[in-house]
Amino acid sequence: MTCSEIHRTANRLPMITLASIATALLFFFIPGAGDLFSLKRDALLNGDYFRVISGHWTHWNSHHLFWDVFAFGILGILCESAGRIRYMLCVMGSALAISTTIIFISPTITDYRGLSG
Repeated sequence: MTCSEIHRTANRLPMITLASIATALLFFFIPGAGDLFSLKRDALLNGDYFRVISGHWTHWNSHHLFWDVFAFGILGILCESAGRIRYMLCVMGSALAISTTIIFISPTITDYRGLSG
């Protein structure tokens, strides 16, 4: 296989989707990572700004993880194949919009996790 063939093959792989799924699995299987990275209102308001993004890759239990990864994987592969840059902007924009909505409009949600948004 030549370098150009490898490059073409890599460009067809849904790298953003696969990286997102890998991150969700990593956060799930590392003990304590869910609590450390979930979108916790109090922690975020005290300066843990990374939680705005990282909370989306944490999950409450194996069922939550499975269904989120399943749906995100299928939709991600389809959408990323239509345009990687637009897909990345959509995923990041959605994560920011969901986190912002939770913090400013839904004060009763104190801890958020999941890719389902």
